[in-house]
Amino acid sequence: MFMLTKTRLAKIKLATARLPRVVGTVLLCAATVAPAAAQVARPQDRPGTSQMCIMSNYIEDTPVIDNRTILVRMNPGRGYKRIDLATDCSTMADGRALAFDTSVNRLCVQDTLNAQEDSGHACTISKIVTIDADEAQELMSRRR
Repeated sequence: MFMLTKTRLAKIKLATARLPRVVGTVLLCAATVAPAAAQVARPQDRPGTSQMCIMSNYIEDTPVIDNRTILVRMNPGRGYKRIDLATDCSTMADGRALAFDTSVNRLCVQDTLNAQEDSGHACTISKIVTIDADEAQELMSRRR
């Protein structure tokens, strides 16, 4: 049987008196660590990483760089992607807007893109790669 002595009672009171301070310290540590953890990039967000799909509702702009390359500017804070096409797609490089049709709100490898006024020639996505702002700027400088 457990007996509560004066000494044990004093230790319990001392421990419970410190409890709010300890809990506060733990919460403060958690509050400072959580934002840093939230900023850690997901693996698919690291430059050079390929992914199978990107969410189409996050796409802000799609400047065509050349016959085989499209820069994808994602919504602010979501970075840049580079779409590499499987073959030369001459209809893409003449400044026409891009069109794609998807029912699942994702643009994926093997999906097709069309120049908006040209529904006859479709270009297949070969690769989607995450790039950094420097590479995006370099691509824009090469834009035709």
